[in-house]
Amino acid sequence: MDVLTLHIGHMKTGTTSLQATFRDNAATLAAHGLYYYGKTRTNHALVRPFSKRTKARNESKFLKEYRNEAKANRLPQGLISSETLLRLAPEEIEACLASMRDIAGRVQVLIYVREPVALAISAAHQGVRSGRPLAEIEAQPRILNLTQIITRWRSAVGKENMIVRPFDRAQLANGDVIDDALSVLGCASAGPALQREAVNEGLSVLGIHMLDRAMARMPDRKMPYDQQRAFNFIKGPRYVLPEAALDRVRKRSAPHVAFLREEFGIELPPSTERPSAPLALSEAELASLAEVFHEINAFAYRLDRSALGRVLGTRMPYSNRFKDEDHPLRAKLAKLGVLDELAAQVATDEDDAEAE
Repeated sequence: MDVLTLHIGHMKTGTTSLQATFRDNAATLAAHGLYYYGKTRTNHALVRPFSKRTKARNESKFLKEYRNEAKANRLPQGLISSETLLRLAPEEIEACLASMRDIAGRVQVLIYVREPVALAISAAHQGVRSGRPLAEIEAQPRILNLTQIITRWRSAVGKENMIVRPFDRAQLANGDVIDDALSVLGCASAGPALQREAVNEGLSVLGIHMLDRAMARMPDRKMPYDQQRAFNFIKGPRYVLPEAALDRVRKRSAPHVAFLREEFGIELPPSTERPSAPLALSEAELASLAEVFHEINAFAYRLDRSALGRVLGTRMPYSNRFKDEDHPLRAKLAKLGVLDELAAQVATDEDDAEAE
């Protein structure tokens, strides 16, 4: 391999969508000369051996497989995409690069940078999904030390191998981070052939408050992602952090914005989003609404994954679980015509209910 690109993020710059799309289209990318490891949901397993935060300190089986496949397929370039790289300390970065240079003749780093206020707002949505209380997020919004992150990697690979791109639709190729990354890698022709996957939708003001209350009812504030997706369908304006939080982000991120401008000539247009209006609900009303919605959603989620649900082929309308195999009994019952009878009965019951 001639060139290996380490895509280090950062968070909320379309990284998850890029990873999902590249994973699902690994064969198409290979046909255009780019090797992407698509056997795991993300590439985190390829770089976790270099992080002291993880238990695995030896080379993982996935990295060994990546190394062997890279040598065997003889593609000119490869891409490893993982936000884990963003958190590596200087000595961990050196260990990572030493290993990667055994795979490729040259290693370069790609990072997308997002306007700090827009990043903090988007990170708030993700934070609630991850189980962090909304009140805590509003008091301590997410701010990345971009100066430190970029300086660490630039010192390790050299300025000539450091690619910093603005996550701004007006400045991205075709206004899309996937097309932009392909353009950076010299594989723009692969873009039209890719089946793309969008993930990490935003939440409305009511939706994020209801999810926050529902998460508080879960053990360790953890909720399966498919169960969370129901809250995406709660209508209303998108949630934006309070003004005090936005002002804190602007002040603390100003040196990093200046660093990007001075070192890389990157101008990030200031976010024009305004704080969300207060909800016209009391805390008791909000808690009651969240509890009812959560119970209905939890029941649908359990049914969707139960043996009965798999036999009947139920699917929550907001579920992502469309690729799972049907229950073995489903084919047998269908052969006997039982499922058709059940479907007909359900339709009859629905008609009777409407008539009443």
